[in-house]
Parts: sequence; structure tokens; C-alpha cells
Amino acid sequence: ERGLLFGLYIEAEGGRGPVDKSAVGRAHPDWLGPHGIINLSIPDAADWMESEICRVIDEYGPDLYRLDYNPQDTYEGHHTQRDGVVENDYWRYYDAFHAVYDRVRAKYPDVVFQQCAAGGARNDLGTAAYFHETYLTDGLWMPHVLRVYAGQTLALPPENLVVAIGAPGWKGPLETYLRATFTLSTPLIAFGPAPTVDTLNPSVRDARIYKESIRPLLPTCAMYHHAPVSSRGGVESSGWFAAEFVSPDRSRGWATIVRIGATDSDTFGFVPRGLDPAKTYRVTFDSMDSSVTMSGLELMRDGVPLRLEAIMSSELLLFETV
Repeated sequence: ERGLLFGLYIEAEGGRGPVDKSAVGRAHPDWLGPHGIINLSIPDAADWMESEICRVIDEYGPDLYRLDYNPQDTYEGHHTQRDGVVENDYWRYYDAFHAVYDRVRAKYPDVVFQQCAAGGARNDLGTAAYFHETYLTDGLWMPHVLRVYAGQTLALPPENLVVAIGAPGWKGPLETYLRATFTLSTPLIAFGPAPTVDTLNPSVRDARIYKESIRPLLPTCAMYHHAPVSSRGGVESSGWFAAEFVSPDRSRGWATIVRIGATDSDTFGFVPRGLDPAKTYRVTFDSMDSSVTMSGLELMRDGVPLRLEAIMSSELLLFETV
């Protein structure tokens, strides 16, 4: 009645709890690897898992299927005697895993498939290709999560990432949490940003900016890494985080800048890379709700100096042609 959709959170390969005492564990103990992982390199085991996934979706009708998996010390690559040779069947395991989700996604085209494996432990391109959304990391504290995001978005598109920034507890300015949540990926509010609806006002503006300015562009925009990842440095090379997003026609875009650590100056010189020097832009400073008009040439030549005095302070710049 409220328009909410229904999701199921499942750990289809096992790995936690007394899997050996489950119905499948008792019936097929030979299917279980270390730590109760179903050995998908065994064809019958992979077929059983696929049939169970389909049964769950058919029986409960979820709109979203979230796969969990926690691979620390689970050794899903088992050592198997095959044709007189001891083989590590890790490759066979993931061939079967990918094939299962290739078929399941085709069978249920209206279901959203998410995957998280101890946060980002399966964020390889091979696995991400079979899921609509991928969890960035379990290391969700600031500023660590922004460094992880800066690195992983070199390979994974930001609109496909689920980023529960600040979970399980947020420490820092609320405006920085909201800006990062609404401007860097599909928003996931990991906890209530306000204790009551009456005090929710600080997030209303950010939600509107997301709906009107960011969501329409995010799936197709170009992303530019300014800091800490850049052509000269990696994820720990800078005390600044800065990411720029620009529409394909270079008419609109935004940039999120956060001071994430110690820096030589409290001012970051943001120089856009994706704008058109021949266009004129209205540049809006979200923190001040104030705008100026500048040419693309001026922006790309001189940039915009942003003074952020405190660590974890932030700014959101919005660009739109006039």
C-alpha cells in the first residue's frame, strides 16, 4: 500500500551456522567443503543450489534478491583428486557460480540482483557482471570508505555500487554524510539521518538535488577522479577526496569534495576536467545555496578554490549551462 518493494537476503552457498546439520548437509555431506561451503565444483551440488534459488524466488516473489557470502578462511577452492592429479577446483567453482547466476538472471528479468561478500570481497569484474548492484565494502567508516570508493570506481560504475556510508555508526558532519550518500552512488540510508520526521529537514534538500540533478545523469555520466586517486597518486596519496561527474553532452554535472585528512592547506583548488570551454555555466555552491556564472574556459583554466577548514567538512558543486 505504501509502494514499498520486498527483498530477501540469502546466503545461498552456506558458510555460517551448522550447515552440516541442515537437510542438505545430512543428505550430502560430500557436497560440503571447509566451513560449510557448498562445493559448486560438484555439478549436482551446483544444480541443487540453483534449484533452491529458483524455489525461493518462485515461492516468495521478491523484488530484490541479495546474495551474501563471507569468504574469509572458507577456501571455496577445494583440493580434489581428479584423473590421478590433485587439483584446486577454485576455477571450476566460479565457472559454476557464474553460470548459475547467468541463468537465474535471465529467468527472472524483473528481480534486482545484489551481491555482497564481506563487503567488497567479490568485487571483481567477473562476479559484478552477473549482478545489478554490488556492495562497495564493509569498511564503511569515514574517511576510509571514500578511499575505497575512489579506488573501486576506477573499474566499477558508481551507479552499480551500494555504499552504506557511515554504517554502523556515523561520526562527523551530517551534511557530509548526506552529500556523499546522495551524490556518489544510488543512495542507501544505512540508518535514520534524523530522530524524527520533524527534524529530517537537513536531508530534504539533498534528496531533491539527487532526484532532479543527479539521478537522471548518473547512469550515463563520465566520472573524473581528482583526489585521492589521480594520475599521480593512489588511495592514500592525499588528504582530499574529489570526484567529478559530467553528462555526455557536458551541459550538466557536479563535483563532491571532502577534506578527509591532514593537508598542507585548508583550500582545495578544484579544476573541472569534463566541462566544455565554449559553454557558460551556472555554478552552485550547495553549502551556501549560492550561485555564480562562469565560462567553461575560466573554470577549466583557473578552477574553483574551496576552503574547508575542518577534516570531514565538504562541498557540493553543481554545474549547469545557461
